[in-house]
Amino acid sequence: MKKFFSSGIFSLASYASQVRRRSVFAILAMLVGFAVMAFLSYAILDKNVTVSSSIMLVNNLATDGSVAAEAQKAELTEEIAKDSVAIVSSLDVVDRAMTEAKIYMDTASFAKGVRVTRIDDSNALKITITYSDGVKAANMANQLATIGSDEIQRRFTSPPVSATVLDRAAAPSTTASLVKAVTKGFAGAILGMLFYLGFLFYFQIKDNFIRDFKKFCASRGTALLGILPAGEKGLDRRPGEPVPESVRILRTAVRHAAGNDGKCLLICSTGPKEGRSTIASGLALAFSETEERVLLIDADMRSAHIRSRLRVDSVNGLSDVLTARVSIDKAVARVNEHLDVICSTSSFVENPSALLDSTAMYALLDALRSKYDRILVDAPNANSFADACSVSAACDGCILVGRYEKTRVDAADDAILKLQNSGGKLVGLIANGVPQIYRKKQTLEQ
Repeated sequence: MKKFFSSGIFSLASYASQVRRRSVFAILAMLVGFAVMAFLSYAILDKNVTVSSSIMLVNNLATDGSVAAEAQKAELTEEIAKDSVAIVSSLDVVDRAMTEAKIYMDTASFAKGVRVTRIDDSNALKITITYSDGVKAANMANQLATIGSDEIQRRFTSPPVSATVLDRAAAPSTTASLVKAVTKGFAGAILGMLFYLGFLFYFQIKDNFIRDFKKFCASRGTALLGILPAGEKGLDRRPGEPVPESVRILRTAVRHAAGNDGKCLLICSTGPKEGRSTIASGLALAFSETEERVLLIDADMRSAHIRSRLRVDSVNGLSDVLTARVSIDKAVARVNEHLDVICSTSSFVENPSALLDSTAMYALLDALRSKYDRILVDAPNANSFADACSVSAACDGCILVGRYEKTRVDAADDAILKLQNSGGKLVGLIANGVPQIYRKKQTLEQ
């Protein structure tokens, strides 16, 4: 369990956010718990009712009033009370009372629900009956008290004992059962809520998605470069439009983490649809705002996005340069005064990873380093294709993009390991699509 909390799978803020977002299901779980527990209480669990009656015993032995005589009478009364308990609870007396109460079942089985006790060591006996029918239970308690009293008086004639019914049992009302059912229904509602919370907790841990990127990066010894919020408009702003502040903050973090030697940076993701190309184009625009000469290379020859995202009108691409069909100058397209782009390809490429791992790619990056202050290479995800690993060693550093509740811990670990085994230097990780509530907490912690 410890590894789940340290690897970033579980986040209290994320957990609370999920509970709040799914509050309708929480209410539904409480209602179901209330209904189930109330029904079970009324129909099954509390079907048996308990009623009681009592008998008062009086020892009529006459004495001369002396202390010794009274002590002897008290001792005799104690024995009578103990014997009376056995008499009233005997199967013979219970059977006769059952017949009068019209309860037709095995006497020994029914006797398990019959209890006769003395009330605080006094001369009063309490008869308790537990049975499924409240009316018959009360009738049985009263019949047992009457028959038991008669039997006691019949057996104890010397000295004479008077046994009278002190309290008669009354059948419990339906209202009492309903109140008990409602009370247990509220307990069921609490259990329903706890079950719902446990259900969310279990599936949050089981799905293995990264939710706390700070903990994940800390446990892997990797820098967390930035957290981009979910639903922020303008993260993929077009040329000429202002770049969001979150991307500008990310730009500063990347510059600081990469250092002076981190001129050429590879940007890849752990899987598809994690926002890699959006972040790459946003970072390129953000760096161009500082009047650096920036080049964005789209190395994704399988499903390129940079051309349409930055509205680049270019016929040639990276594959044309690497295969020596065109020169570098003809492949470079201008986005703004400080930002240039090399698109991925103008035609189908049969083996992109081999092309990116070629000496031509290394030579191209070496040639471009002297012309630009910052080179960003947008490559496919590291787990599905070898493209990112092929070009990682040619770059000065690698940046991994992960998405909240989409990137799995094992996928991120695999991507980091593949990049490092390919000779790439991991600069850090960018968390994308993080809910606002978690982002605020993360900012405060940092």
